[in-house]
Amino acid sequence: MMLSLKGVKKSFGGKKESIEVLKGVDFSVQKGETVAIMGPSGVGKSTLLHIIGGLLKPDSGEIEIEGTNISVFTEEETDLFRNKTIGFVFQHHYLLSEFNALENVFVPALLSKKKKEAETKAEELLKSVGLWERKRHYPSELSGGEQQRVAIARALINSPKLLLADEPTGDLDEATSISVFELLRSLAEKENLTLLMATHNKNLAERCDRILFLHNGKIIEN
Repeated sequence: MMLSLKGVKKSFGGKKESIEVLKGVDFSVQKGETVAIMGPSGVGKSTLLHIIGGLLKPDSGEIEIEGTNISVFTEEETDLFRNKTIGFVFQHHYLLSEFNALENVFVPALLSKKKKEAETKAEELLKSVGLWERKRHYPSELSGGEQQRVAIARALINSPKLLLADEPTGDLDEATSISVFELLRSLAEKENLTLLMATHNKNLAERCDRILFLHNGKIIEN
Protein backbone atom coordinates (compact mmCIF):
# COMPACT_ATOMS: atom_id res chain seq x y z
CA MET A 1 0.00 0.00 0.00
CA MET A 2 1.35 3.41 -0.96
CA LEU A 3 -1.33 5.67 0.48
CA SER A 4 -4.11 5.24 3.04
CA LEU A 5 -6.49 7.88 4.41
CA LYS A 6 -8.78 7.23 7.38
CA GLY A 7 -11.40 9.69 8.61
CA VAL A 8 -9.63 12.79 7.28
CA LYS A 9 -11.53 15.98 8.09
CA LYS A 10 -10.76 19.61 7.32
CA SER A 11 -12.68 22.83 7.99
CA PHE A 12 -11.91 26.46 7.24
CA GLY A 13 -13.02 29.63 8.97
CA GLY A 14 -13.83 30.44 12.59
CA LYS A 15 -16.15 28.65 14.99
CA LYS A 16 -19.14 30.80 14.01
CA GLU A 17 -18.72 30.45 10.25
CA SER A 18 -16.74 27.23 9.89
CA ILE A 19 -17.05 25.44 6.54
CA GLU A 20 -16.39 21.71 6.65
CA VAL A 21 -14.73 20.81 3.35
CA LEU A 22 -13.63 17.24 4.07
CA LYS A 23 -16.05 15.26 6.23
CA GLY A 24 -14.25 12.01 6.85
CA VAL A 25 -12.32 10.95 3.76
CA ASP A 26 -11.36 7.28 3.50
CA PHE A 27 -9.54 5.65 0.60
CA SER A 28 -6.33 3.85 -0.28
CA VAL A 29 -4.02 3.63 -3.28
CA GLN A 30 -1.75 0.74 -4.16
CA LYS A 31 1.87 1.21 -5.21
CA GLY A 32 2.16 1.93 -8.92
CA GLU A 33 -1.49 2.90 -9.39
CA THR A 34 -2.63 5.90 -11.40
CA VAL A 35 -5.75 7.32 -9.73
CA ALA A 36 -7.91 10.30 -10.71
CA ILE A 37 -9.93 12.36 -8.23
CA MET A 38 -12.89 14.14 -9.80
CA GLY A 39 -15.48 16.59 -8.51
CA PRO A 40 -16.78 20.12 -9.20
CA SER A 41 -14.74 23.25 -8.47
CA GLY A 42 -14.67 24.13 -4.80
CA VAL A 43 -15.43 20.62 -3.57
CA GLY A 44 -12.01 20.29 -1.91
CA LYS A 45 -9.83 18.35 -4.37
CA SER A 46 -6.88 20.72 -3.97
CA THR A 47 -7.32 20.76 -0.19
CA LEU A 48 -7.21 16.97 -0.17
CA LEU A 49 -4.01 16.83 -2.23
CA HIS A 50 -2.39 19.50 -0.08
CA ILE A 51 -3.18 17.48 3.05
CA ILE A 52 -1.79 14.28 1.51
CA GLY A 53 1.34 16.20 0.53
CA GLY A 54 1.82 17.68 3.97
CA LEU A 55 1.17 21.26 2.88
CA LEU A 56 -1.95 21.42 5.10
CA LYS A 57 -2.70 19.74 8.43
CA PRO A 58 -5.99 17.84 8.74
CA ASP A 59 -8.26 18.64 11.67
CA SER A 60 -8.44 14.91 12.38
CA GLY A 61 -7.82 11.57 10.75
CA GLU A 62 -4.75 9.70 9.55
CA ILE A 63 -2.67 9.90 6.37
CA GLU A 64 -0.28 7.00 5.92
CA ILE A 65 2.31 6.88 3.15
CA GLU A 66 4.01 3.50 2.94
CA GLY A 67 2.84 2.82 6.50
CA THR A 68 4.16 6.10 7.92
CA ASN A 69 1.52 8.29 9.58
CA ILE A 70 2.54 11.78 8.44
CA SER A 71 -0.39 13.49 10.19
CA VAL A 72 1.49 13.30 13.52
CA PHE A 73 4.71 14.80 12.15
CA THR A 74 6.09 18.15 13.21
CA GLU A 75 6.45 20.78 10.47
CA GLU A 76 10.15 20.03 10.14
CA GLU A 77 9.57 16.27 9.95
CA THR A 78 6.86 16.82 7.33
CA ASP A 79 9.17 18.97 5.19
CA LEU A 80 11.94 16.35 5.27
CA PHE A 81 9.56 13.50 4.46
CA ARG A 82 7.89 15.43 1.63
CA ASN A 83 11.21 16.36 0.05
CA LYS A 84 12.27 12.71 -0.11
CA THR A 85 8.96 11.02 -0.90
CA ILE A 86 6.46 13.31 -2.66
CA GLY A 87 6.51 15.23 -5.92
CA PHE A 88 4.00 17.95 -6.90
CA VAL A 89 2.71 19.13 -10.27
CA PHE A 90 0.28 22.04 -10.11
CA GLN A 91 -2.09 23.62 -12.65
CA HIS A 92 -0.01 26.79 -12.62
CA HIS A 93 3.60 25.92 -13.31
CA TYR A 94 5.18 28.19 -10.65
CA LEU A 95 8.45 28.31 -12.56
CA LEU A 96 10.99 30.90 -11.47
CA SER A 97 11.11 33.50 -14.23
CA GLU A 98 14.74 34.44 -13.60
CA PHE A 99 15.91 30.83 -14.01
CA ASN A 100 16.10 28.85 -17.24
CA ALA A 101 14.45 25.42 -17.67
CA LEU A 102 17.48 23.48 -16.43
CA GLU A 103 17.88 25.66 -13.35
CA ASN A 104 14.17 25.43 -12.53
CA VAL A 105 14.44 21.65 -12.52
CA PHE A 106 17.57 21.23 -10.40
CA VAL A 107 17.04 23.97 -7.78
CA PRO A 108 14.78 21.79 -5.52
CA ALA A 109 17.54 19.15 -5.39
CA LEU A 110 20.25 21.44 -4.04
CA LEU A 111 19.25 20.69 -0.43
CA SER A 112 20.13 17.02 -0.84
CA LYS A 113 22.56 16.92 -3.79
CA LYS A 114 25.68 18.73 -4.91
CA LYS A 115 25.07 21.17 -7.76
CA LYS A 116 26.84 19.06 -10.41
CA GLU A 117 24.92 15.94 -9.40
CA ALA A 118 21.63 17.87 -9.37
CA GLU A 119 22.38 19.41 -12.77
CA THR A 120 23.18 16.01 -14.29
CA LYS A 121 19.91 14.55 -13.00
CA ALA A 122 18.01 17.60 -14.29
CA GLU A 123 19.52 17.19 -17.75
CA GLU A 124 18.40 13.54 -17.81
CA LEU A 125 14.88 14.52 -16.83
CA LEU A 126 14.66 17.26 -19.45
CA LYS A 127 15.69 14.68 -22.04
CA SER A 128 12.93 12.37 -20.81
CA VAL A 129 10.28 15.11 -21.21
CA GLY A 130 11.58 16.09 -24.66
CA LEU A 131 13.07 19.47 -23.74
CA TRP A 132 16.81 18.86 -23.98
CA GLU A 133 17.23 21.45 -26.72
CA ARG A 134 15.21 24.00 -24.71
CA LYS A 135 17.10 23.63 -21.44
CA ARG A 136 18.64 27.13 -21.61
CA HIS A 137 15.32 28.81 -22.42
CA TYR A 138 13.49 30.85 -19.79
CA PRO A 139 9.81 30.30 -18.90
CA SER A 140 8.72 33.31 -20.98
CA GLU A 141 10.31 31.64 -24.02
CA LEU A 142 8.40 28.36 -23.55
CA SER A 143 4.84 27.41 -24.47
CA GLY A 144 2.33 26.42 -21.80
CA GLY A 145 2.83 22.74 -22.57
CA GLU A 146 6.60 23.10 -22.44
CA GLN A 147 6.40 24.92 -19.10
CA GLN A 148 4.31 22.09 -17.69
CA ARG A 149 6.87 19.57 -18.94
CA VAL A 150 9.55 21.51 -17.04
CA ALA A 151 7.30 21.40 -13.95
CA ILE A 152 6.95 17.62 -14.32
CA ALA A 153 10.73 17.21 -14.58
CA ARG A 154 11.13 19.41 -11.48
CA ALA A 155 8.63 17.24 -9.56
CA LEU A 156 10.76 14.16 -10.28
CA ILE A 157 14.17 15.62 -9.43
CA ASN A 158 14.25 14.11 -5.90
CA SER A 159 13.04 10.69 -7.08
CA PRO A 160 9.69 10.71 -5.24
CA LYS A 161 7.57 7.61 -4.69
CA LEU A 162 4.24 9.46 -4.77
CA LEU A 163 3.40 12.06 -7.42
CA LEU A 164 0.51 14.45 -6.71
CA ALA A 165 -0.88 16.35 -9.69
CA ASP A 166 -3.44 19.11 -9.09
CA GLU A 167 -5.26 19.92 -12.35
CA PRO A 168 -1.94 19.54 -14.21
CA THR A 169 -3.54 20.21 -17.60
CA GLY A 170 -6.13 22.78 -16.55
CA ASP A 171 -4.46 25.63 -18.45
CA LEU A 172 -3.82 23.62 -21.62
CA ASP A 173 -5.83 22.83 -24.75
CA GLU A 174 -7.21 19.29 -25.18
CA ALA A 175 -4.49 17.97 -27.48
CA THR A 176 -1.70 19.33 -25.25
CA SER A 177 -3.54 18.06 -22.16
CA ILE A 178 -3.54 14.52 -23.50
CA SER A 179 0.13 14.80 -24.46
CA VAL A 180 1.13 16.06 -21.00
CA PHE A 181 -0.95 13.42 -19.22
CA GLU A 182 0.47 10.60 -21.29
CA LEU A 183 3.94 11.91 -20.47
CA LEU A 184 3.04 11.94 -16.75
CA ARG A 185 1.71 8.42 -16.93
CA SER A 186 4.65 7.01 -18.92
CA LEU A 187 7.15 8.59 -16.52
CA ALA A 188 5.19 7.22 -13.54
CA GLU A 189 5.36 3.73 -15.05
CA LYS A 190 9.05 4.10 -15.90
CA GLU A 191 9.97 5.33 -12.41
CA ASN A 192 7.48 2.96 -10.67
CA LEU A 193 5.64 5.92 -9.15
CA THR A 194 2.16 6.14 -7.72
CA LEU A 195 0.21 8.96 -9.39
CA LEU A 196 -2.76 10.71 -7.77
CA MET A 197 -4.30 13.37 -10.00
CA ALA A 198 -7.14 15.83 -9.37
CA THR A 199 -8.84 16.75 -12.62
CA HIS A 200 -12.04 18.05 -14.23
CA ASN A 201 -11.13 16.33 -17.48
CA LYS A 202 -13.22 13.16 -17.81
CA ASN A 203 -11.24 12.05 -20.86
CA LEU A 204 -8.00 12.08 -18.87
CA ALA A 205 -9.61 10.53 -15.78
CA GLU A 206 -10.80 7.58 -17.83
CA ARG A 207 -7.20 6.89 -18.86
CA CYS A 208 -6.30 6.25 -15.20
CA ASP A 209 -6.52 2.90 -13.42
CA ARG A 210 -9.29 4.16 -11.14
CA ILE A 211 -11.53 7.18 -10.64
CA LEU A 212 -12.53 8.50 -7.22
CA PHE A 213 -15.25 11.14 -6.82
CA LEU A 214 -15.12 13.73 -4.04
CA HIS A 215 -18.74 14.50 -3.18
CA ASN A 216 -20.14 16.27 -0.13
CA GLY A 217 -16.82 15.97 1.68
CA LYS A 218 -16.36 12.24 1.14
CA ILE A 219 -14.83 9.93 -1.44
CA ILE A 220 -17.07 7.77 -3.62
CA GLU A 221 -15.44 5.05 -5.72
CA ASN A 222 -16.58 4.75 -9.33
